[in-house]
Amino acid sequence: MKFKIIAGILLLTITAFIYLQENKDFYSDKFLISEGGVIKEGAFSTEQTGDDLQSEANDHGAERVDQALEIIVDVDGSVQKPGIVKLPQNSRIYEAIDAAGGLRSTADTSSVNLAAVMTDGEKIYIPDKSEAAVIPALKAKSLININTADSLTLQKISGIGPSTAEKIIEHRTQYGKFRKIEDIKNVSGIGDKTFEKFKTQICVN
Repeated sequence: MKFKIIAGILLLTITAFIYLQENKDFYSDKFLISEGGVIKEGAFSTEQTGDDLQSEANDHGAERVDQALEIIVDVDGSVQKPGIVKLPQNSRIYEAIDAAGGLRSTADTSSVNLAAVMTDGEKIYIPDKSEAAVIPALKAKSLININTADSLTLQKISGIGPSTAEKIIEHRTQYGKFRKIEDIKNVSGIGDKTFEKFKTQICVN
């Protein structure tokens, strides 16, 4: 009798073990044993389903889209915090300046189009007022004064060769200094097309 009881218990144990092994995926999906030994419903299986994988792919795709909708620009010069800033696509220069802490009190934006749309990787430079004062002086210094330049200097002007340079000198000697840069068109051999090539390279005083 005792042997039959033991054999029955053993058989029952084996049957329960086999049943649990065959249905472990079901129970792992449904239950989770917490640290305190309490069984909680809603545990997850260690194997990812097709829906899980699709959800992950969607998350990564959304992340890539978000990155594509951003631009990174370098803001330098007379701003409070020069450096790299991230902005939404199609942002404008004034927004990049705001992201860099705003303008310094000495900033000069007269030559900067604050409403311009930026592109990824662009560098934005805001000059200082002291720089703005120097730039025109440097430009003026680099211009060739057609009233005082010698032949070799005049030949540095686009489209002006030795013979035309001599004509310029002869003209100003005979008629006096040029009053405005357009007067150089009175020199033989210099027409409108030639003048357009070098008008930004010359000056008078």
